[in-house]
Amino acid sequence: MGLSPASLASGGTRLGLPNVWNIEPSPTAIEAIAIFEFQDDAYGPILTAVEETYDGAGRAAAHLPSANGHRLEGGSSSPPETGCYSTDENSPWGLSFAFSRSAANRSIAHKRRRRFGGDHTMSAFLASDLEGRSLEEWDRVDAHRWSSYYLLFRLDPERDRPLALHWLLFNKLASELREDGHPVEMPPFPPLPYPRRMWAGGEIAWSRPLAPRLDLRRTTVVSRAEAKTGETGSFLLTSLRRTIQDEVGGETLIDERQDIVFLPATSRPGSGQGREPGFEAEWDVALSSSSVDLFRYSALTLNGHRIHYDEPYTREVEGYPKLVVHGPRLASQLMHAAARQRPKAIPARFTYRAVKPVFCEEPYRLIGRRGAPSTEDLAIVGDDGRVRMTATMTFAEVNPSKEASV
Repeated sequence: MGLSPASLASGGTRLGLPNVWNIEPSPTAIEAIAIFEFQDDAYGPILTAVEETYDGAGRAAAHLPSANGHRLEGGSSSPPETGCYSTDENSPWGLSFAFSRSAANRSIAHKRRRRFGGDHTMSAFLASDLEGRSLEEWDRVDAHRWSSYYLLFRLDPERDRPLALHWLLFNKLASELREDGHPVEMPPFPPLPYPRRMWAGGEIAWSRPLAPRLDLRRTTVVSRAEAKTGETGSFLLTSLRRTIQDEVGGETLIDERQDIVFLPATSRPGSGQGREPGFEAEWDVALSSSSVDLFRYSALTLNGHRIHYDEPYTREVEGYPKLVVHGPRLASQLMHAAARQRPKAIPARFTYRAVKPVFCEEPYRLIGRRGAPSTEDLAIVGDDGRVRMTATMTFAEVNPSKEASV
């Protein structure tokens, strides 16, 4: 639904409300504070008050003290998630209306108050509303994905730990997709007004390696959500805290942070010149990824993003020269290469950051050097010697008795 300046200035006629808005049209964005109420017999958002507007030059009161029963367009027959109603994309007003309903408070009317920013694509109120959203999921380490992971990364089951096997788990086929192949919904996030998503980095801490036939529970919480503005417009920086536990014993096996950036269509992630690694490599592994490699990883992770398999779309819509290698695939290769350098140590933590894309058939090198006594400094560099990803692996010393019991 779009609420145009004309409908607001004329008394909110699209809402069927009395002429109490008293809003003068302005070429600049306006801000408002609104209250929305949810009624159990109809889960649509109900506008109950607009307290204040701002036209960029001065403030004018615009009260709507009694509007119960006047429903905003777009109500549904099921409990809604957080979302927003905004003006037309080309409107200079940029007024957004948001609604949110607490899943834990379904028996009573639930009111929320938020400040609305002028940018219709993402306001600070919505970013702060995302923090704390959570999701629980269950999965089992089955023989198919276990063996496929070892084959995909050419690992030795007798020697190598499945460090990033969890990225093959907890994935589901979405019922509704966007043009780029991503799911419309990406829980615990609600649908967000950004056409591009980028896995920017994160951190993994291992307590115990995964094993076949383990029943797992994963808890995901949005730990950070910050609205930012860059050269190509507004974007959203987020972090997910993910904890994977043994469902039977309750022991935490993996504690992870994933950094995800939501970007406007005009963005070109990693389009700059890049930089050199900043350290002299003590070892390196030369690799490249074919279109078949990308297809296999997409299939195993149920990743429908077209930049990994649809080259015409990748060039013509996303603006990349070739298919893009998955960031998680690159991070997986890097962490396993680092683990091989210290076969008698246990990987404890892996921190990584994506810098620039790696493209299909492009040569790249996994490089590293010994840092502090228990760390390995790591990077992925392209054929031009510029960094594609940076990382650090931290190791724990081997406990022979514990190692024998794993």
